[in-house]
Amino acid sequence: MDSINFVRERRRKLSKVEVQDRVWLRWSMIATGVVAVVVLVIVGVGFFFRWQVSQVQAQQASLKKEVASQVEVERSYVIFANKLRMIKDIVEDRADKQAAIAYFTQAFGSDGLLREINFAADKRIVDFRVQAPDVFAFQRVLQLLDSPAVRERYPKIKREELRRTGLGTYEIGVSIDLGPDKSASPAAGGASPAAKR
Repeated sequence: MDSINFVRERRRKLSKVEVQDRVWLRWSMIATGVVAVVVLVIVGVGFFFRWQVSQVQAQQASLKKEVASQVEVERSYVIFANKLRMIKDIVEDRADKQAAIAYFTQAFGSDGLLREINFAADKRIVDFRVQAPDVFAFQRVLQLLDSPAVRERYPKIKREELRRTGLGTYEIGVSIDLGPDKSASPAAGGASPAAKR
């Protein structure tokens, strides 16, 4: 009779299961390793981004502090720029006034003497009186005030009060509105009527 060996059969089955378990163990170790690496990478990336955010926040705080320290410098600069702009406007207004006075002084020549010159900077109006030594010079002054050259250069010119003084001279008030338009200012050019005579 042949003997039946159950143990050998059992061992064969166990060795197959062992081999299969080893394969599963190997794959589970690989999967665990991959998961561990992925977790480490995620944690590392998280730490890296947190570090980056902290660096950016520190830089932002530093820049805010620097900007806050420059507020006074900027305020001083803005005030200084506004003062310069105002000075420039005042100088331009005075230049317009000086140009108008120079123009009429040259235009009237010996026929008229400019007196009582006033300048209202806020309205940009020049007021003055023209004194003529006699009636003939006075007529030339009036003709000059009504001339196309003067009207073209100063379209908002007005004649005002006319009087004869006790010394026999004639006076007329003149008002010139220089207006807000800088391009129409006396500095824009053009020869005086006296120069064209």
